[in-house]
This record gives sequence, structure tokens and C-alpha cells, in this order.
Amino acid sequence: NYQILPYIFGGILSYILGGVENFFYLKNFIFPTFGFLISFILLKTFFRSFFLSLFGAVLFYNPYFATSDIYRYFTIDNTLWSGASTLSYLAAKYPSQQFTFIFYFLGLISLFKILENKNYKYLLIISITISAYSYLYDFVVLSLMTFSLFVYSLAFNLKYKRDLFIAGLSSFLLALPVIVISAFQEFREDALLAFFFTQSQNFNPTPFLVKSLFATIVCLLITKFYNKSYHNLSAIIITQFFPLMIFSYLCYYFLILPYPYHFMLNYHFSKVLFILMIINLIINLN
Repeated sequence: NYQILPYIFGGILSYILGGVENFFYLKNFIFPTFGFLISFILLKTFFRSFFLSLFGAVLFYNPYFATSDIYRYFTIDNTLWSGASTLSYLAAKYPSQQFTFIFYFLGLISLFKILENKNYKYLLIISITISAYSYLYDFVVLSLMTFSLFVYSLAFNLKYKRDLFIAGLSSFLLALPVIVISAFQEFREDALLAFFFTQSQNFNPTPFLVKSLFATIVCLLITKFYNKSYHNLSAIIITQFFPLMIFSYLCYYFLILPYPYHFMLNYHFSKVLFILMIINLIINLN
């Protein structure tokens, strides 16, 4: 297993903080704080609005957010936080959320900047590579987004296709040990156990597909007929839907791993971005 970076970093922090026990107490403050700040910077990059970005950063760290919660947020409905004991379970999981989400958000920022024809390919290479050696599922999402945007830029001969190609190829080569080990690792009896759990999960992907298609159509309509300035953001939103849609149907109908629920959080982020885009569009109506 080459996904060792979070544990090396955790070991260094444990040494600095005076022990593993201190690290496990303080990590629930350190990493969510950095994650929240970087998610705020990410949204500020997308929307330029301080308050909308601050509101969106809160939604990013609430995995139970649904479209119906918007009214409850604006009316400060106390039932929204009933039974809550922490910020969210996203804030407590290490390394899959606390460590790797920082680089996942940096990857989204770099993709967006590349779509604006800015030189952020090195930040994208770092983000994808660190994700590969930290949490495989974030690596899969960032890689699939990069590949999808490259194919799109190649089809329409866009300027940023070169940067996406360099970033994608470099990240692939740097992450090759992880890819090879994951592809050819012999799970033996563990594979049968994982196969059973995947089969036993009643995960119907159709509702998520319908919501994703609806958001995709709305994004395309907005960029085509109303405001082309949302083009790059729409590309980020749409490509974030791909991993859940692809792997959920592969798992649901062919019972192959990985289990698609690992990509639910990326779907969640894309859903939040879509809602914020609609809010921002309404606010800026002339």
C-alpha cells in the first residue's frame, strides 16, 4: 500500500505536538480549520462573493445538506442542527477527509484556473499526485475530471488542452506505482468479502443520475443562452458528477469494485456548487 503520506505527516505532527494522543485530539481542530479556509478560497475563486463563499463553505462541511435545507438555513431553523454533536463527520475522518480534502480543493482551484488559461498545471500535478498517495478515491475523481476536460478541450481545440495534457500525463507517471499495485493486488478472500458487501448494499443510482442530468442540462442552458461567464464553473460541476454515475452503474449492474458510495461526497460538492451558482445568478440579475 503506497498511500502513506497522511500517516507520515501525522507522525511528524505527533512528534511536534508531543505524542500520538495529542495529535488525535488536535487534528480535529487543525485539519477542519484548514479545510474550511481552503474551501472558502475555492468558492471565492468561483463566485468572488465573500458572503456567498462563506455560506457555501458551511454547506461543504455539512454532508446532510439537501436542496430543501436552503430555506431552513435562511430562516435559521434550529431543527437543522438537532442531534448534532460535532461540525460534521467530514471534520473527524482522518486521512480520507481531513488530510486529502485540502489537496482535493486545491485540485479544483487549479482546474478552474487552467480553464481560465492560467498556469496552474503544477498545482494540479501536486494535488493529483498527493491524492494518489493519500486517498485513492479523490485521486480517481481529480484524474477523471482532468481527462474529461482534456477530451473536451481537444474536441473544441481550446488553448488549455496542453496544460491539461501535461498535468494529466505527469500525474499518471508519478502515481504509476499506486495504479499498478491497485490494479494487480491480490485480495484473496478479502475480495470475496468486499464483493459480498458491494452486492448486499441496496444503492439505487437512478435518483442521483436524474439529479445529475437535471443539473447538467440547467448548466448547459445557462451557459448557452444566458450567461457564458458560468462556462468554466459549469464544467467543474458537470465533471464532478461523472465518478459517481460511472462507478455506481458498474457496481449496481456488474457488481465490481470500488463501491460507489466513496464518490458521494464529490457528488455532494458538485450539488452545493450548482445551488450556489443558481443563487449567485439570481443575486446578479439585472
